[in-house]
Amino acid sequence: MPEEKKNNSLIVIVAAVIIIALIAVIAVVAYNSNKKSDSSSSSSSSSSSSSSSVASSAQSVSSVSTVTIGGKTISSDKTFLENLPGVTTLSIVIKALQSAGLADTLAAPGPFTVFAPVDTAFSKLPAGTLDNLLLPENKAKLTGILTSHVVVGKFTAADLKDGQVLTSLSGAKLTVKIIGGKVTITTPTNPTNVITVTTADVLQSNGVAHIIDTVIIPA
Repeated sequence: MPEEKKNNSLIVIVAAVIIIALIAVIAVVAYNSNKKSDSSSSSSSSSSSSSSSVASSAQSVSSVSTVTIGGKTISSDKTFLENLPGVTTLSIVIKALQSAGLADTLAAPGPFTVFAPVDTAFSKLPAGTLDNLLLPENKAKLTGILTSHVVVGKFTAADLKDGQVLTSLSGAKLTVKIIGGKVTITTPTNPTNVITVTTADVLQSNGVAHIIDTVIIPA
């Protein structure tokens, strides 16, 4: 009888050891499975984040447009102040802006629409007009003319409609006319002076420029 009791105790101990061993094996398998799952999830998340970053970078690069004007490449991710100085065909208006102390405003956030007259546009003015405007005592008048070429807001050629009236920074009214598919501008004070946009939609980071063939004289 004591021998039988001893055997039964031994069987219980062995069974307990086997059960404990099985539990340990199951715990190890579960731990490894969870670790692999977490590693896979982390790798997938990292891959997704990397792909998203690459896609975002590619989209940013592809959204930048460039155009060459007056021997200089204009980039849509730069401001008017960064783009326009150095454009050989716009040297006079840049000089006038500097003379009036307005050049730095081209770096303001905006957005602005700038109607930029080419150098040959100033040759249409009466003889001596430009030299006279650049004199220090005529700074206020020069400022009024220059700010008549700037409108708050970004208006591409597609945004400009026939008969639309824009108000410039100087307060001058600019009337849009679409003639032969081209955008033109006139002012109420000089309706026969038709100003034609020769190059439209020169995009800047703080607006858009339209190159024009005639200087806007508000009054």
